[in-house]
Amino acid sequence: MSVNTTKNVSDSAGDAEVDRSTALFFEADRLDAFAYSILDTDARTEEILKKFTEAKAIADAKRADASRIFTQARRPKNDEL
Repeated sequence: MSVNTTKNVSDSAGDAEVDRSTALFFEADRLDAFAYSILDTDARTEEILKKFTEAKAIADAKRADASRIFTQARRPKNDEL
């Protein structure tokens, strides 16, 4: 019985993109936690809410990038169809 242990180059590239998206998801989670930590103060001033909104937008954008990269990495390539 023979087992093929070589990886297709496109698989390696896809794996690298999945790894990249995973790192971005972790970063988005860290940024999200930071955004919510801004609200841990007793005073909820307009300035605090503005800082939270800005931080949350950055986290959301990072998560959207991660999702886009992950989705692209998992799509079949034209030569795999």
